[in-house]
Order: sequence, then C-alpha cells, then structure tokens
Amino acid sequence: MRRKSQLLYSLLFFFISSTAYAQIKKSKTWDLSVHGGIILPNTDLSQSRNSSQIGLGYSITKFILPFLALQEQLLVCKLKSDEVGNGSNSKYKFETNTIFSPSIHILLQFGNVGFLKAVPNLTIYGSAGIGIMKFSPTVFRDDSTFARNYYVQNNLIDNTVDYSETTTLTYPLAAGIKYRIRTHLSLHLEYSQRLTNTDKLDGWYQLSSGNDRFGYLNLGVTVHIGKVED
Repeated sequence: MRRKSQLLYSLLFFFISSTAYAQIKKSKTWDLSVHGGIILPNTDLSQSRNSSQIGLGYSITKFILPFLALQEQLLVCKLKSDEVGNGSNSKYKFETNTIFSPSIHILLQFGNVGFLKAVPNLTIYGSAGIGIMKFSPTVFRDDSTFARNYYVQNNLIDNTVDYSETTTLTYPLAAGIKYRIRTHLSLHLEYSQRLTNTDKLDGWYQLSSGNDRFGYLNLGVTVHIGKVED
C-alpha cells in the first residue's frame, strides 16, 4: 500500500513539474477579468429555493511564475430569501443589501491541458484567499415592513439588535476552468465558496449555529496583458 502511495505521489509530482517546465518560457503577465453570476447563500434563513441573487466583480491577477499568481478581487452582491419558517408559527425573510467584499488570493494554475504546450488553450485553476466584507442585513417577520435583526438562543428569539454596517473577515475558496479563445483573451467558468467569520450575514445570529457562507457561480472574460512565448 505504501509503495502504491509513493508511486501516486511521484506521478503527481512529475505531472506538476513537467507542466511548470513546459510553461517556463512564458513571460510574466497580468490578467484583467470581469465576471458575473449567481449568489447562493447558506445561512439560517436561506432555506428557500428562491434565495439566489446576482453578483458582479472584477479580478486583477499578476503571475509570479507560469503556474503561480497573486490575485486581487472585488465582489459586489446582495443576499435575499423568501419567507421561511424557523421553529414557530411566524415566517421570516431577510435581505442583505450591497455586500462589498475585496479580497487577496493565491492562485495556482493546475495542468497544462494543451498537451504540454507553452500556451495551453484550456487550463484548470484553484485559489484561496482572505478578505473583508461589509454588509447590512434586515429581517422581516410575517408581512411586516419593519426591519429588525435578531439574537437567538435555544431556538427562541432572545433580543432584537442592530447588525447594520457590519464588517467581517471572509475566506474565499475557488476552482475553475479557463479557455483561451484568442492569444490575449479567455473565457472562464468558476465556482467559489465564501466562508465568513460571522453568523450575522442574514441578520439572524443564532447561538451555537455555524458561521454563514455563500457560493458564487460565475462566468467571466479575461484579458491577458504581456508577451507570451510558445
């Protein structure tokens, strides 16, 4: 079993090394991207199927090595959910408007899917980062138009509070594929999971509940700046 594991690790190391070596002649470049897609919240009040919203953003990526880059990203979006029950006869819905989230990522471009060409048409990439997120949630009970935020413990509302203008850390994890349609132009499809450091994203802070998060499935266009050698 140990020999099989060693063989697997050796093959993986050889694949990554050969990929990097095949692209080593590629000059350092910048990538400028714009993207838009669907936001999929995962919070205490996002159990409804009709909770997806639209997000927009941009990315600036600087390649240090052909397979390693630093990326700065900005995402602007909102979260919303239709009415859902929460352990009582009342129904609750929430809106979190204008989430503003800048972040910094380390990006690894796995695999030269173009048969070890210096400039592959198809690449696979992944990234991990850290950022901040500013948001203001509102919760509406039943048909009320009066917005509140709630502190909940033991499945019972303990108090109404104000979580407006909240700032928290966020930890984006992403994976995607990129297809080069021109020498300096690519399309990408990406999914990222935005982990947060808070349970207040939907305005419903529940004691002993996990932190809120949301997914971002997006399409984008990337412009490559810099000379690329075959």
